[in-house]
Amino acid sequence: MLFLMSLNAFPAAAQEDGFCDRTYKIVPGDTLSRLANRAFGNTQDFMRFYNDGRNKKSLGTNPSRINVGAALYLPPCPGSSITLESANGVTTDNGKAKDPFTKNIDVVTGTDFAPFTSEDMEFGGMLTAVVQEAFDQSNNERTAKVVFINDWGSHLETLLPDHKYDFGFPWYRPDCSDPGALSASMRKRCDLIWSDPLFSVIIGFYTLSTASDIPQDFAGLQEKRLCRPAGYFTFDLEQNGLVPGKTIELSQPNGVDDCFEKLEKGEVDFVTINRFTAEKAIASTGLDGLVVPIDSIVTSQELHLVGHKTNRAAVKLIEQFNDGLSTLEENGRLSSITRYFMAKHQEEVDDLRSQ
Repeated sequence: MLFLMSLNAFPAAAQEDGFCDRTYKIVPGDTLSRLANRAFGNTQDFMRFYNDGRNKKSLGTNPSRINVGAALYLPPCPGSSITLESANGVTTDNGKAKDPFTKNIDVVTGTDFAPFTSEDMEFGGMLTAVVQEAFDQSNNERTAKVVFINDWGSHLETLLPDHKYDFGFPWYRPDCSDPGALSASMRKRCDLIWSDPLFSVIIGFYTLSTASDIPQDFAGLQEKRLCRPAGYFTFDLEQNGLVPGKTIELSQPNGVDDCFEKLEKGEVDFVTINRFTAEKAIASTGLDGLVVPIDSIVTSQELHLVGHKTNRAAVKLIEQFNDGLSTLEENGRLSSITRYFMAKHQEEVDDLRSQ
């Protein structure tokens, strides 16, 4: 039996002692909003369940439904902490000496996409750590060198096509089976080679808690005013019938905070963005409680390492990288890295909420 989540399905209350950092069996009447309320004291934190890899199979591909009898892992309680260095005691060196005279594997990313990539975070962020360690585990003698260049547009426009860098990350992958459904800028991603998924990210839709007309599916978003900052991908909207200028009015200001300001002022109906960026922006702008996620419309998009199809070195190396990534998954290191940075993200959001 399936149970749909509902917006703010349970009133806010204090978190339940001990209802976290363990496995829970879903029973009739449960919704993710109610479980989030018990675990974290906040119905809006239901998205935290999706970004723990241990829930990947139990939650499936439809984020709006949960199955009675499924085993759900409850993330650590607010305030708990883990250390990355000691997690599982797994080492990441493949045991092969690196040749200092061999050309590096040149990798580019940006620095403003926490918790995934950021020069200000330990190890350069979650996926910087994953990419570096996956290459260390791969079957080659070259060293991966990650460089931060914050002009994200240049990565796919020039740096990868011109082979200035072998790889870039983290990028969302569109469905290239029907290029005609994509905008011109999104179609360029079909010229890339893609690694196995690094991480699966929840893309949420946010509205005011006072809103009376809450859509239940993508069709309900048609003819509405949506906001997603400039430079962010749009293929998920296009592939679900939400075409800017045709079926929706899309506002694209420079910053995430600008979108939520427009929502507060009534200039847009919804903000759509990944849940990590949204949670931090909502907390930092003091809109927690006023702005809420729509739990009936949630999508999942995977982040990848990418190279250009014309780069022969990248085409050869991508399989070795995937092998290294599989090793990290098998030995538990991938889970340790993601759990560590998930906890760091939640600590930051909780701190912002308490200010």
